[in-house]
Amino acid sequence: MRPSSRILIAFAALAMGIMLWQPIWRIDLWAPQYPEGLVLQIYHDSFTGNVDQINGLNHYIGMAVIQNDMFPEFEIMRYAIGLLIVWGVAAALIGRR
Repeated sequence: MRPSSRILIAFAALAMGIMLWQPIWRIDLWAPQYPEGLVLQIYHDSFTGNVDQINGLNHYIGMAVIQNDMFPEFEIMRYAIGLLIVWGVAAALIGRR
């Protein structure tokens, strides 16, 4: 594998570590009743933002309450991200196809 490819693979693998501090997903909801809008940010292990207000709206349309406990993925996500980072760095160091 070319050195430039190995560097790019290592950079991409290490860049995945950003997911441990930054939101993986962000949902913005806009309505006349909420001029500033509602925000739901999804991290690797929790929800943040206007979760309580969104849960209140979900009640009126028959949706379940959003809680961190509902998602077992939050328990394993940090390990999955770590494993992907290790595999990427290992692939860059080994350098074979």
